[in-house]
Amino acid sequence: MEGNIKFDVGSLSSSILSGKFSPYIYLKFGLYRTAMTGMSDLNAATLAGDDSCEFATWFYHVGKLAVNVMYAIQGEHRQGLVDTWHPTSGTNRFVIAAYP
Repeated sequence: MEGNIKFDVGSLSSSILSGKFSPYIYLKFGLYRTAMTGMSDLNAATLAGDDSCEFATWFYHVGKLAVNVMYAIQGEHRQGLVDTWHPTSGTNRFVIAAYP
């Protein structure tokens, strides 16, 4: 709800309530040199036609581990989605990125 950005809330709530994956959420795991705790600001891009969210990204930090959570509508091919994990990727292996 941060930033009053419009996105498919129904799909996300359905995935949480049913225990099934969301087609819009991607994760990228990485390590930082210094330990931090907390969440970054949300960065988002919206569609020109109706201001609905097409892509959003934020980080959760726990110690040196960071999880980049990304929301992307179907058809998004942003550079940030490279090496992300999603249940449809066909693997349970995570790529660990080296964040600055």
